[in-house]
Amino acid sequence: MALLFNLQSKWLNLPRFRDLNMIHLLAACTAHVVQIALITTILSVTKVESKQPEAPNGYSWQSLDEVRAKVLVPKNWHFSKMSNRDLLVYRVTKEKLGKDDVPFLTGITINVTREVPKKTKVDPSVYAVKYIKDYIENVEVVEEPKIDEAGGMQRITCQVVKKLPNIDKEKLFRVRVTTLANDKTGTLYILIFGTPRDEWDGSYKIGKPMFNPIVLDPAY
Repeated sequence: MALLFNLQSKWLNLPRFRDLNMIHLLAACTAHVVQIALITTILSVTKVESKQPEAPNGYSWQSLDEVRAKVLVPKNWHFSKMSNRDLLVYRVTKEKLGKDDVPFLTGITINVTREVPKKTKVDPSVYAVKYIKDYIENVEVVEEPKIDEAGGMQRITCQVVKKLPNIDKEKLFRVRVTTLANDKTGTLYILIFGTPRDEWDGSYKIGKPMFNPIVLDPAY
C-alpha cells in the first residue's frame, strides 16, 4: 500500500547533536507547532492508494525501487541516482548529467535517509526541524517554514533565495524544500527543487507536479 502525498511545496549530512537539552526543546516546540498548524491550517488531502494515479500529459512515473516510492518525471528531463552508506539520492533534472556529475541548474533532489534515530539519537521529525532551521539561516526567505501532518508524517515546507556556490558562484537560486519525517520507521525524506531565480516561473510550472503527487510507502 502506498501513500499518495499532495505536496504544495547536496547531500544530507547527519552529524550527532551535542546538546541533548536542545534536542528535547526542539521536540517540544515541534509538537506544539504541529498542534497549532492542525488547528489553524486547512491541510491538503492525503490519500492512501495501492496504485499510483495516471501520469499527467507530458510526464511519466519513475520508480525509486530501493525506497518503494515513485516520482513524476517531465518529458525530456533526466533521472539519476546515487548512494552511500547512509543516504539514497534521486535526482530529476532539466540538464543531462554526465559521468563527471556536473552540477545541474534546474531540478529536484530527493534525499532519503533511514535509521535516523540510530545515526543522530533523535527522531526524524526533530532532525527535520534542525535541518530547516539551518537551511534558512542568513538567506532570503520567500516562504516561511510551515509544519503540518501528511499521512502520519510530519511535513515542513519552505522556500528561499540563496547562492549555491558549488553550482554557480554568481547566480541566485530560488529553492523549495519539503521534509517528510516518518517517526514510526525512522526514515526522513528531503525534497529540494531549485532553479535560477529569474527562471522560477517557467521552471516551477514544470517542476511542481513532481511534488504533487509523490507516491511513498508508509512502511518504509
